[in-house]
Amino acid sequence: MSAEPPPHPLPTAQLASPCVGTCRLDPATGWCVGCGRDADELTRWRDYDAARRAAVWAALPERLRRLGQDCRLLPWPPEVALAGIAMAAGVPGAVLIKGSEAAIAAFMAARGGTVLTRRYGRVLELHTAGSRARLVAHPGLRVFAGPGRLALTLHRSRLAPMPGVITELGPDGDAVRAVDRELPLVDLGLGRPGARLAVRLDDPALLRLVRRHFGRPLLAAAGELTAALIAAAPTRVLTSPLGRIEIEGPLDRTCHDGPHTLMLPEQLVGERSLSDGLALPEGYVALALLSEPEGPAGAPPALW
Repeated sequence: MSAEPPPHPLPTAQLASPCVGTCRLDPATGWCVGCGRDADELTRWRDYDAARRAAVWAALPERLRRLGQDCRLLPWPPEVALAGIAMAAGVPGAVLIKGSEAAIAAFMAARGGTVLTRRYGRVLELHTAGSRARLVAHPGLRVFAGPGRLALTLHRSRLAPMPGVITELGPDGDAVRAVDRELPLVDLGLGRPGARLAVRLDDPALLRLVRRHFGRPLLAAAGELTAALIAAAPTRVLTSPLGRIEIEGPLDRTCHDGPHTLMLPEQLVGERSLSDGLALPEGYVALALLSEPEGPAGAPPALW
């Protein structure tokens, strides 16, 4: 994600349309303020061949910049998005974050570490010391490029409500490693549509303590329970319809060199999302962000 081109070109398949659901022409330029197309391109889009559509897609970033938009839809169908994310996540210093402002899980290699990728079908797995991630090519996945980051989004209409209380989910059958799939998973009750922050427990005493707080909001269980969770530092599992991130190791608000989680219960009462500061089109929710590593000032990103 620097000025260097990616080592392997992405597939050429494109989304059927750049439409993001905001359909209004800017009177000064004649371009749609949502997607950047002009009136002719909007009305004749279905008649364009692949080459003509590709040419329009290529013109949209500059148009949207002139319209003052700080993010744009990438022409990546879900399967192509996985290929782009695999390239970007493997760059030293890149960070993949899932969650909300109240609780995040950050997948990244520690300084000097590496990220291993595995792709099978519509699934991408990322592995590094202390963390694993799985991303799925959800049919509704749309990727927006903003300053220094990618937003992996779904439309709000695709997100189911989640419980706002501590709930046992049973064995973690979707764990990335087979050895973890019989361990119990407990939802800590973020109450955020489409997202769960859970802990995977292998300590019977800690599980008994957690069970005493089932059905209660996490804030109501603060004190004994939160102190026990911080001390034990069980594996944290943050899930959404786009997949999961699993984080091992201590709970530390200050050390961000490598995979980590950050939970701020005091922010659970708010509605802030990962995309705060990134002007996504109305209705889209960022379920994950992929941040590029810091590079030379002004260096354009290679992939977006």
